[in-house]
Amino acid sequence: MLPAPVTSDRQPAPTILLVDDNEDSRILFARVLEDAGFRVVSAADGLEAVRAARAHHPNVILLDIEMPNMDGRQALEVLKQEPDTADTPIIAVTGATRLQLRGDLDEAGFAAVLLKPVRPNVVLAAVRQALRYFAA
Repeated sequence: MLPAPVTSDRQPAPTILLVDDNEDSRILFARVLEDAGFRVVSAADGLEAVRAARAHHPNVILLDIEMPNMDGRQALEVLKQEPDTADTPIIAVTGATRLQLRGDLDEAGFAAVLLKPVRPNVVLAAVRQALRYFAA
């Protein structure tokens, strides 16, 4: 079992919004994050992600890029314009393999870009790094 994030009675566990249209990915990564002590909220597409971010004010968002209804880039644009999520670190998770696409995502304003297939420990490390970097 992984160590839980350090929290006090006054500070709840960080909330992670996990957005992916692949249910198996959501289940796997939610389990890893919850086992590490994070609170996880899930969404299956960009529209659900925007609604969930407004309702739950996540500390970090893991955002798939290729999704129905609203893709990850479109969701990023909306979330970066919302006062409550404008400064929230958003990590792109994509199956794209082209180096140019990854560069485009870096330029779009994502805190990090993870390429699928991504190992659960890499996702956990990226979330922890985003929390440390953006909390400073």
